[in-house]
Amino acid sequence: MNYTTKALFLKSIRYGERARILHFYTARQGLKGYVLKGDPARWGKSKNASFSPLSIHQLEATPARRGSLDYLRSAHTELSFLTVHPTKTAIVFFLTELLNRVLREAEANPSLFDYLIDRVRFLRDAQHYADFHLCFVLDLTRYLGFYPDLQASPTAYFGLREGTYLTQKPESHCLSGEALRLFQKLSRLKLAEPRPHFNQAQRKQLLQTLEQYYCLHLAGFQAFESLSVLEQLFD
Repeated sequence: MNYTTKALFLKSIRYGERARILHFYTARQGLKGYVLKGDPARWGKSKNASFSPLSIHQLEATPARRGSLDYLRSAHTELSFLTVHPTKTAIVFFLTELLNRVLREAEANPSLFDYLIDRVRFLRDAQHYADFHLCFVLDLTRYLGFYPDLQASPTAYFGLREGTYLTQKPESHCLSGEALRLFQKLSRLKLAEPRPHFNQAQRKQLLQTLEQYYCLHLAGFQAFESLSVLEQLFD
């Protein structure tokens, strides 16, 4: 029996000569792949679907008789970033790269799904978004299980491996001084505030800190390929 689900598009992979596998994060099943048969370009136009990074869709699919890949019958696009400013597009590609690396569970997670949909909608409509990607990367760790303990009594050192303040400086992976001040400021940032809070150099430092934090807490996590692009934005 066919079913419907809301879904966030992540990536597409060629599957034979006349099909593709489309990967989504869905409300119904978490991370999920679907087989799309036929010419993807013609299929998309005829079904009112635009599969671009972080686009939101209402899917109709048929469960597979064998294997984990269901068959995509139709998709209605509710939100797309196809016509946004190039700077916002660069952020979308960066966040898509991140989500493709960290979303691994094929089971429903309503709180994470709602968070992702809410943040994507916010970015699509935001007029001021210079610090959005920084907040997103940090906040996502709440749902991945390793949000840093920045509510504890502050000390001069913050251990990235430990995820909390330390009374003594560890041998490696430590924040102190200006780097720690920036990390603390980021944790208090509210996206609804209209003005940018960091300059280009500070954003670069924070992105490198966040990348290191993910590498320490997620097995197999690799450095961002699109990080160099973001480091040049919002000068």
